[in-house]
Amino acid sequence: RIELSIPLPEFNTRTASAYSVTDAMDGEKRLFALVCKPNTVQRHSVIQALKNFSHPNMLQLVTSGTVSMSQPAEERFVVIYERPKGQRLSELLASTGRLGDQFLTKNLIAPIASLIHELSEIEVTH
Repeated sequence: RIELSIPLPEFNTRTASAYSVTDAMDGEKRLFALVCKPNTVQRHSVIQALKNFSHPNMLQLVTSGTVSMSQPAEERFVVIYERPKGQRLSELLASTGRLGDQFLTKNLIAPIASLIHELSEIEVTH
């Protein structure tokens, strides 16, 4: 259930607004929905590829599809993700100050490189 009364602006994108989601089967799951704006184009082949893709450094795409919305009363394409489990980079930087080259390489560059490589393996560009 998409909770339109609980917006999550920190997850908004240029083409979608984010809202909290309650999973009827598992109320403990922390999810959010990206409700796409009207007249936007979705990359359906990429969305399908990501439904079966898991990487520790990427949000897990749970499901997607067209949903009848109550407000506004129209259909919208929605993508549902698990919420991030880690700390925001901005919070990490604020708490630790300057990060050394070794930290950046191990905790940012290597994970990003691994993710980009695995995405290329499933023919997804980013």
